[in-house]
Amino acid sequence: MSVAPSVRAQAAPIPAPPLPATPGLDALLARGRRRVRRVRLTDRIGPVTAAAAGVVLLWLLAAQVVLLPVVTGPVLGAGAAAALLVLVAVALRPVPDEMAAGAVDGLLDARDRYRTALESRQNGADAPLGDLARRQLVEADAAAADVRNLPPAPRPGGRWLLLAGVLVIAVAALAAAPDRHGDERDRRAREAAAVERAAEDLERDAQELTAAGEPGAAAAERLQQVAQQLDGRSLDEALERLAAERGALARELDPGRNGQRAALDGLARELGREPLGAGESVRAQFDALAAALAAGGVEDTAALAERLRELAAAVRGGQPELAEALTQAAEAAAAGNQAGAAGAASAASGAVGRAVASAAGQGALEATDALLDQAQRTLREATAPGQGQGQGQGQGQGQGQGQGQGQGQGQGQGQGQGQGQGQGQAGQGGGGRGVQPGDGNTGTGRVPEPTGTGATGAGPELDTVFAPPRVGSEGDDWYLGGSDSGQGPDAQVGRGLGPGEVNDALVPYRDVLGTYQDRATRTIDRPGFPAGRRDLVRDYFDQLAQ
Repeated sequence: MSVAPSVRAQAAPIPAPPLPATPGLDALLARGRRRVRRVRLTDRIGPVTAAAAGVVLLWLLAAQVVLLPVVTGPVLGAGAAAALLVLVAVALRPVPDEMAAGAVDGLLDARDRYRTALESRQNGADAPLGDLARRQLVEADAAAADVRNLPPAPRPGGRWLLLAGVLVIAVAALAAAPDRHGDERDRRAREAAAVERAAEDLERDAQELTAAGEPGAAAAERLQQVAQQLDGRSLDEALERLAAERGALARELDPGRNGQRAALDGLARELGREPLGAGESVRAQFDALAAALAAGGVEDTAALAERLRELAAAVRGGQPELAEALTQAAEAAAAGNQAGAAGAASAASGAVGRAVASAAGQGALEATDALLDQAQRTLREATAPGQGQGQGQGQGQGQGQGQGQGQGQGQGQGQGQGQGQGQGQAGQGGGGRGVQPGDGNTGTGRVPEPTGTGATGAGPELDTVFAPPRVGSEGDDWYLGGSDSGQGPDAQVGRGLGPGEVNDALVPYRDVLGTYQDRATRTIDRPGFPAGRRDLVRDYFDQLAQ
């Protein structure tokens, strides 16, 4: 007997009725959130303002006792901005629905009616609501819809607002009071600006020297390092750093460099007057002489020997190596040994090359020292505005090798033999090397005895000036003054001066006045040059041009 399986019918679950809509409750909670934000903000205005004003007040009080970096404007702005940011953050902080419902219950004295309704709605999203909870939710929504205005919130505590007001008034009074350290702060700001300006000037000078090639590139690198080391330094620290660098330069400068240059200058003038051979430079003439001797083409070796002895005697004090080579060439020529004389002449040419390289290096060091001196002057003037000193501005390696004539000029601007750092005393002829004309009151050049002491524009010595030879870089030559051949102020050589002829290296001073005036104008327009001295320099050149 078979038994049919019984099938138990399972009843489908009855779906929970949907939650009733509560638009009134939602609107009331939104109003409650806005009220909470407003109350929260008004409660925080007093404490936040008092705290910010208190910090600013402490800073201003400290500024009356000690020197602080900034006061008044920046501090007031920072305090106000901080208070505003805090209040904005308070106002924008989210308000939970539970907090809004509790605030509404408190304002309406609803005995947690709306908070209970909110909890019932939240619970109904997870499980069916009972009849009582559903009825309470519907009644709360209807009551919320009937609420037209929320009662006013209680006023915030007046003590915080009073304290904030007192502190703000105190801050305003201190901000309006005179700054006890204002002069010192201004002085430090002026010094910091001067240090920054000096560093910028050194960097610009370094770029100009870099364009000149070797050895200017080495000097430029040195200036660049000093400029970087000045960054962020105080005035005293910057002056100490510049003094240390100038001390190092002084140890590297050859004490006999002026005599060495003077010897080369004198040799160049002598060979321009009476050449030893074809060539537009000292080395070229020695090379030509060596070639002629090697070929046995010199007929009067005795006269040549005498000439070489004279040249050796002339340069012995400044260029002993060159003098020794010339002496050996003279002895060989006197003995009729033209081959030996040729070798000695070649040695003299090599000695000239080494002397030129040394002069170029020394010139770069002097140019660097002049620029560092200018930076020191700029910094010192920061502590005494309006009290300028005479200044000469370096033009880089090798410009303006003074020679020979010792022109007497008023205001200290002159061409003279020797290598000074700029200009002589007012009314005295002076030698200058490598610097722009200054104001004539603080000349630092080492000058020989001038041949003229007249006022500006007076006397025949101002009719012509010597166009000095340029100093080349290492491996270059020492050119003879004279007509321009494209390689510098080179002379037409190969023959002596005839009757009535003059050295082309002596040119009318008006022909070169514009060049010097342009350089002086660039110098006085640079930052740091004393404003009171600018008119003096301009008047000086105006008088020269008359």
